[in-house]
Amino acid sequence: MSKKIECKCFNRYNNNVRGFYNISNDACYKKRGCQYMSIKTIEKVKEIERQAEALERDYESQLQDLKEATETKITQLKETYESEIEKFKELEQEHLENKVKNLHTIIQKELVEQTVHLESQFKFKQQELVNEVVKEVMRRYGNS
Repeated sequence: MSKKIECKCFNRYNNNVRGFYNISNDACYKKRGCQYMSIKTIEKVKEIERQAEALERDYESQLQDLKEATETKITQLKETYESEIEKFKELEQEHLENKVKNLHTIIQKELVEQTVHLESQFKFKQQELVNEVVKEVMRRYGNS
């Protein structure tokens, strides 16, 4: 049993006057051409469109935030990368400088050792040469 409700439209069967009917608003729309339901439908569609636009704005905002966060992270990673590269270069440069110093020290030490050895060899050979020259002079010229 349906209860009496007021039709909220200007029904063409009712001489454009609101009235009470023993039917629901849905039935009024179907049987009497009620505009109330079509207006409600349009309002619902508009509400859905507003919600869709709000969702789209939220999506765009979140997308922009994500892009900015990604750019920030990339920038931070680049800075960290460049900083680590600089530290590595400094450490490698220091390592190479230490290696060059060590090699220079070793070469200097070897040079000194070779110089001492050559001088001692020279002195030995010089004395030997002097002895040979004296022997040769003595052999040629005798004890004169």
